[in-house]
Amino acid sequence: MPLPARAPLLDRPFKLRTQPLMIQVGGGALALVFAAMLGVLVTTFLLQVTRVNGPSMEPTLENHDCLLVDRLSYEFGMPQQGDIVTLYYPADPDRVFIKRVIATEHQSVQIVNDGDSSREGT
Repeated sequence: MPLPARAPLLDRPFKLRTQPLMIQVGGGALALVFAAMLGVLVTTFLLQVTRVNGPSMEPTLENHDCLLVDRLSYEFGMPQQGDIVTLYYPADPDRVFIKRVIATEHQSVQIVNDGDSSREGT
């Protein structure tokens, strides 16, 4: 029976090539910088994170609910009846109002004493 073939012996042991520590740290730091830049771009132009303060939107939205708001929707179209929108308070731009659209352009709204509303128009 023949003997199994053996691999030739190496003169020196095989060493893995490793990158210097500074290159690894630099690559990680570069990845963190790109991730931070992407986060800033997304929160500036695409999404807004906001929290509901108060019971005015119950039962749809509860107090302290967290919302992701799409910032691009109304760049390409108008709000429709029933949409939930966010509005900045003019006197304090850090405050955000969250409200439902009940009427659009060329419609009028009448609010009666018991809080019910009626809408006229198309």
